[in-house]
Amino acid sequence: METPGALRKPMQLQRRVALSALVLASATAVLSRTTDLASVFTFAGPAAASQSGVLAASSQKASLLTRRATEYYNNADRERLARQRREKRIEVRSRDWKAHKPILDMSKLPSVEDIYDRTYSGDADKDPIGGRKRYTMFVLFKNADEAAQGQRLKQVILEYMYFFKKEMSCRYIKAFPRKSPIDGNKVTALEYEMKEYGLLSRGQKSKNKYSTATLVEFQFMAPINAVSYIRAKMFGDSNILRFQVFCNTMAVQHTGEDNELLL
Repeated sequence: METPGALRKPMQLQRRVALSALVLASATAVLSRTTDLASVFTFAGPAAASQSGVLAASSQKASLLTRRATEYYNNADRERLARQRREKRIEVRSRDWKAHKPILDMSKLPSVEDIYDRTYSGDADKDPIGGRKRYTMFVLFKNADEAAQGQRLKQVILEYMYFFKKEMSCRYIKAFPRKSPIDGNKVTALEYEMKEYGLLSRGQKSKNKYSTATLVEFQFMAPINAVSYIRAKMFGDSNILRFQVFCNTMAVQHTGEDNELLL
């Protein structure tokens, strides 16, 4: 009669064979979904993993992103940016720093008490320097009377220049009659009929419409808060059809700005 130990060994061997077959079948099913089973066995060895489909795709993606700064820059953009930085460093090294002089003279900086105690009267001849920005204003004046248009327009422009200087504390005021940007004529043909600004006269039911105007350019340096008063005056003037204001000052420490440290 066989002993229990002799019967146990064949049973353990059968279990191991069955378990190995199950593992092999599972591995075959998994590999059949990703790549060809024959290629796996053909390239079995240390190089098999690098030549598989999944690892090859990941290595290709890594190679595309290796030299990119971000996902929004390709290799050509990165080389271009690096070339710009290199040229900028070369240009900075070649500067003559000994000839450089500071623009702002801090010795002319006024005291805090002087700044807070300053008063402005609106007269540019009396008010101190500082706090103004450069502005460009384009104004369309209506052509009501062609015969007296030249003298009337000249008088209106002089009145505005006086208003800028004596009431708004503006400096460096200039006025230039401009030709039409469309055809170069002295009178500008409007794209559509425009009504004048200002209030209606007594007994007038509606404002008149105009198809032509004279373009005038104003250049001046004005305090920041003065622009709102200038706009209010022009909106109440019946001689004006349209106007537009542009600020040309980005920083007051630049040369040519209204800054007493630049004097």
